[in-house]
Amino acid sequence: MDLAAIGSFKARLRSLGAGCSGMVAVTRKLSEFDSGGWLVVDDVCDGGVVAELNFHFLESRGNRLHYNITNATPGPYRGAKLGISRNGFLGLYHNASVTGFWKIELLGGSAAKPQIYLRNHEGTRVGFTVRQENISRSTPVLVERSFLSVTESVLRFCLEDIVEL
Repeated sequence: MDLAAIGSFKARLRSLGAGCSGMVAVTRKLSEFDSGGWLVVDDVCDGGVVAELNFHFLESRGNRLHYNITNATPGPYRGAKLGISRNGFLGLYHNASVTGFWKIELLGGSAAKPQIYLRNHEGTRVGFTVRQENISRSTPVLVERSFLSVTESVLRFCLEDIVEL
């Protein structure tokens, strides 16, 4: 599938990174003090749901495609914009001002499942940071999760289940 030709689309992201492989998921809000809405790589989706993202095409520049990205996953973060926290983590924001766009660099793969680097508007590639997170509303259950970030290692992603918007 030629992403530049179709323009805007909806898709899921799969991380292909060593030590960090699986579907990208959205964390749940567990309490009034927990913001939720963070993007994590989660092979079992424990405490989150697989993220479906809308890629709203802006332009093509060289070998990069520029998009605004919003969440299409049913639930409280539906329609929220993908942004970066002050600490470099990728999250979904309804009220905060998200001004930067996102870049996709095509790396190959099949037409149905292209492999990409996802970059912020400054060109920094998205990677992951491992942190502990509570995944229970009642008793603390801590698990290590790979949070998407622009602060550490770099990930290669595969776009899956692509649907033209």
